[in-house]
Amino acid sequence: YYWGLSDPGPFPGIRGADTIKRHADLLPVEDGPGLPVSASLGTTGYRLQRIVSWERRRVELAWRPDPGGPSLLWLDFQESDPDAERQVRLLAADGSEIHRWTVPGGNGLIPFYVEPANMREGDAYRVEVESTGLLPSEIVHRPELQDGVATFTMVQGRLPSAMKWIRPPVQISFPQEKWGAVFTDVAGFDLPLPQGMVAGEWRCAVTLEPRFRSQAAVVFHYEVDGAPVASFTNRLDRPRLVHEIPVAAPFSSPRARLGVRCEVPDGFANHFRLVSLGFRISP
Repeated sequence: YYWGLSDPGPFPGIRGADTIKRHADLLPVEDGPGLPVSASLGTTGYRLQRIVSWERRRVELAWRPDPGGPSLLWLDFQESDPDAERQVRLLAADGSEIHRWTVPGGNGLIPFYVEPANMREGDAYRVEVESTGLLPSEIVHRPELQDGVATFTMVQGRLPSAMKWIRPPVQISFPQEKWGAVFTDVAGFDLPLPQGMVAGEWRCAVTLEPRFRSQAAVVFHYEVDGAPVASFTNRLDRPRLVHEIPVAAPFSSPRARLGVRCEVPDGFANHFRLVSLGFRISP
């Protein structure tokens, strides 16, 4: 069993419930009248939840696209078997099939491209997932939208599955710490690429915060799968630095390796905190 916060609110790092969901489901415990079992410690309220092992190989859930967001369905396979084969279907309310994707492997957060012409704003849809391995029951994820960008925080309330995108030599912090990842002059990320996207650009927005403000200028060189794609020059007197990196479709693999190398001045005594990674689609 697990006592979770009744109102999670802001949390300094990765929430305990999200850590548990990497490997099991959390179900509310109810009393006789069907009310949640709760308790309080001072002014903080808690609700009792039962930790249940995954049991299903087929999951069906409702999904309604976010107005103004990218034409993407995000599924979080958590730490399920990365070698499992999966079929994902998107169905209209009448049961007719809109999209079908075959996922040969992998886990964690995976985006699925939905052709905008096949969607109508405000309509509700169903997502069916079948797998050769066990699945979490809550598999649909709704990322935060910021100006039409699907955004995944790397600070307070960050998801374990999003943290899997970060690669050495980035320094990954302890789950309870506010800042999930920091680096000095070299960083690497494994970007998820949308299943079924065959044209256009997949654009990743990397948001950074310099640890110390200064007038120093730093040049950020980005490459995708070893090929240079963009460079940005920023003075560090700004609170946030946002770099948008394009990855052109079609894709030859489900992920792209994004690397960044920084040209820093001599005696550079600073580092960068990763604020968020965001994604959008450009025609």
